[in-house]
Amino acid sequence: MPTLTSASSSESGNAGPVKTGPRGQANAMTTITNDAVPVPTPQSRRKTIGPDGATVADAMRPSDLQITQDTIVDRALDILDAAEADYLLVHAGDGRCTGLVTRAHLAPYRARSWYTERTAIGAIVQNRGPFTRPGMTIATAAETMRTRALRAWPVVDDDGCILGVLTLERLRAAIAGPLTAAGTAP
Repeated sequence: MPTLTSASSSESGNAGPVKTGPRGQANAMTTITNDAVPVPTPQSRRKTIGPDGATVADAMRPSDLQITQDTIVDRALDILDAAEADYLLVHAGDGRCTGLVTRAHLAPYRARSWYTERTAIGAIVQNRGPFTRPGMTIATAAETMRTRALRAWPVVDDDGCILGVLTLERLRAAIAGPLTAAGTAP
């Protein structure tokens, strides 16, 4: 008969019984030894919706275009035009993501008046978060992007530092099938 053991006792090799809850259920951090069916852990209970449980980490791409929040609007417009990009990720001096600025956010500054030479990106309206994490499922990311009408969404680590960006095009491709390293579906 299989023996329920706690994660700490199984690591030490001392397999002992585990206390069960009021309904006779083992707690979520237990495992079963002797090739029996394992008790679900918090990680295995997580819903994995999407192709093969794909996550944001599978669909995001590196963020090539980043500027600091102190960058002036004129410079940001020049970078967008030169790169033919639709957005720029904005970060603080320490690398933490502070938001995302798009061509639409910068449209009022296209006239290049004297105030665009003095206006910092951090002072204008931009998508400031919350940002996504690499472990979020593709289905959750798709729903959030749809609800918030986002075309690009910064991906950050636990410290808030930029890891990449999830774009609507990459999200659609991830939903259609797995992505290769080059970012295209096989």
